[in-house]
Amino acid sequence: MVVSFSPIPALAQPPAQPAPPTTASEALKQYQDLRNGRRHSFLEEEAFERIIDYFDDTEDIPQAIEAVELGIEQYPYSSALLIKKADLMIATRRYYEALAILEQAGPA
Repeated sequence: MVVSFSPIPALAQPPAQPAPPTTASEALKQYQDLRNGRRHSFLEEEAFERIIDYFDDTEDIPQAIEAVELGIEQYPYSSALLIKKADLMIATRRYYEALAILEQAGPA
């Protein structure tokens, strides 16, 4: 008796997600793509933290604030991102905003 098998049809694969960025420059490139709407990009929370730190270290506070706000849009319950935003508000002397953000990040 000869047994034959029919070929298995290819399984539908979900669209490939971009690999998480491993370096600051890769994270910045993906952030710029996300910011400019060039493609549907995804950044992990840690990548947003590195990007915010980069802009803060280079004293580009407006870009750091923009990055933290975009990060909070994707990770609204991230205490790390909320604390970074509060820190940036303090750096720009927006103390009441910083206090409100810290209250939001603290225990309920």
